[in-house]
Amino acid sequence: MLDALNDDCQLAIIKYLNLFDRIALYEATKGTSNRLNKNVAYAWKLQLSFILDWSDYQKFEAMPKLLDVFLSNCSATMQELILERVKLDFLKRWENYTFPSMKTLEYTLDSYRDDRVDEAIQIMAKLFPGLHSLKPDGDFDCVVLQKWTQMRKLDLSYTSYYECEYDWVKDIGKCQLLEELTLDSCSSESSNYDDLMALPKLHKLRLLSASNVELSKFFEKRAVDVHRIIFSDDYPNGYMTTLRKMRNVRHLHIMYYENHFSIGNLRDLIKIWKQLEQIDLSSIHIWSREAELWQTVASCPTLKILNILNTDMREDFFEVGRRIMEETLSKRSQTLTLNFYDAHYEELILQHFKHPQLKVTFEPFKLYDDDDIYFVEIHFQPLQSSNHPNVTI
Repeated sequence: MLDALNDDCQLAIIKYLNLFDRIALYEATKGTSNRLNKNVAYAWKLQLSFILDWSDYQKFEAMPKLLDVFLSNCSATMQELILERVKLDFLKRWENYTFPSMKTLEYTLDSYRDDRVDEAIQIMAKLFPGLHSLKPDGDFDCVVLQKWTQMRKLDLSYTSYYECEYDWVKDIGKCQLLEELTLDSCSSESSNYDDLMALPKLHKLRLLSASNVELSKFFEKRAVDVHRIIFSDDYPNGYMTTLRKMRNVRHLHIMYYENHFSIGNLRDLIKIWKQLEQIDLSSIHIWSREAELWQTVASCPTLKILNILNTDMREDFFEVGRRIMEETLSKRSQTLTLNFYDAHYEELILQHFKHPQLKVTFEPFKLYDDDDIYFVEIHFQPLQSSNHPNVTI
């Protein structure tokens, strides 16, 4: 029946088959349906991203020749790969192929013996020399980064990078094209982050469970370059010493899962950042009544956008009169966009929040729903523009 379909229809159907259904179809059509057989192989070339797990390795072990069929068809075009609990012996079988297009790799290893970990990492460095993005899980020797000269994004959230045995900061600091970096709490073992902050293209740094001491070490010389901060932990009170040095922050995003963040906390940050243009509050309930919201807006005349996720504004939240809102908005020189994504009582919000200087929307905005519950993410101007490599900002 599939034979009667044209190539586009066949490829559309093949796209929805999992890896081993495709292999079964490939095997079943050998010598009987040459066009369909070729389309199965061609579909692997079109599929640029792959996820392989424990069950896939077991099936390939049972059918070793089919691994060659798979890799011979996708190795040249594969761009993204996730390997879950990959075995060293399985990786060794990939050494007969080259992966010139591979840019993104995420992996966990099946064995955590030091010798096998090191060998597995060395094999991956040989297989995928052109990586732009890497997220390892487990022990990771940063010395190997010298072989990944094109690295742009490095996520060490789930790694132990031997910070007590050698200067891992120096090794990361050699990645001159690095733009984004995530470090876990192991960063507290280092006392000098100058090499990281001197990376010419680095513009995003995420620190998991960082203290104010660690944050201040990172931004001792780069605080004025920070333009955006995202908090997802116990309110940034512990970072105030460093935050006061960041005079050019324009965008603040706070995610919180408790109720310890208050209006006073927000006002403290607003006082520090005189150029603040956007505030995102995710699942935070800090205003018990409407007047408190407008008092916060009044304290930040540069504010252009206020995003509020998952707010619950009942009838008793709103003021009977509109005086406070009218006075606050009338004093503003620019329109304020007040966005209530996933809000309850939209009709009440639209009924009460009407003003020429106010735009009310209910649009989605970027959420951070990954596993890193406690983190501080800093965005700052890079020392060197990616578009103009010879121009210093």
